Amino acid sequence: MRYLAELEGQPHILENLSPCLQSDYARLRKIGSKWVLQSSAFDQCKTGREVFPEADALVSRIHAILKIYLQLHTTFSVVSILWVNAGGRPFRRGLRSRINVNVYSAKGVRDLAALRAGESLGSLFVRRAATHAAFREALALLGEGPLRWSQIYDVIEFLGGAKIIASAGWATEKDTVRVRRTANYYRHLGRPKKDPLPKNPPTLAHATAFALDLLKQWITTLL
Repeated sequence: MRYLAELEGQPHILENLSPCLQSDYARLRKIGSKWVLQSSAFDQCKTGREVFPEADALVSRIHAILKIYLQLHTTFSVVSILWVNAGGRPFRRGLRSRINVNVYSAKGVRDLAALRAGESLGSLFVRRAATHAAFREALALLGEGPLRWSQIYDVIEFLGGAKIIASAGWATEKDTVRVRRTANYYRHLGRPKKDPLPKNPPTLAHATAFALDLLKQWITTLL
C-alpha cells in the first residue's frame, strides 16, 4: 500500500458506512482525524497523480451502490491523495476539492455491512462492478443526484421490461407497467406523450424506491 484517498464528508456518516466497505479492494478507515479510502486498485499507480482517476472511479461506483441500498446521494468526495511510508503512516498530501452529503437508510447500512467470506457486501459490489460491464452500465444509469423519471424508465428498460421483471419474480407485471407508463409520460420533457398516465400513477418517490429495489434484486443475481 503506497497511496490512500483522503475523503471529505460528514464524519458520523463515514463512521456508520465504514462496515459496508471492508476488503482489500475497497476499505473505508480512519487514520487520526482523517477518513480515507484504501484500495488495491491504487497499487498499479506509479505516481500520486495517477491515483485521482482511480479513486474517482471507485467513489463513483460506491455512490451508485449506496444510492441503491441507502438512497444516499453524493456521500463523500476525494479531497486529497496521501502518500504512505513503509510503516503505513501518511507523510505527504496532494490536495483537491470538497462536496456535501445527504441523509441515508440505516437498513441499507446493515445490508451492505453483511460479510461474505470476510468481505463486506458493499466492497464486494464495488469489486464486482470493476470487472462486470453490465453492472457498470446499470450503475451509470443512476447518475449522482436523485433519480428523474427518465432514469426510472431507463432502469426498467435495462432490466428487460415488465414481462422479464415479472418472470424473474422482482415485481408484478402490473406494477412495473404502472411505473413505466408514468415514467414514460413524464420523461419526454415537453415532447408528445405516446401513452397516457395510468389511473393510479405513482409519485416520483415511490417510483424511485421501486426502481432501486429492482436494481437491488438484479444485483444479487450477479454474486
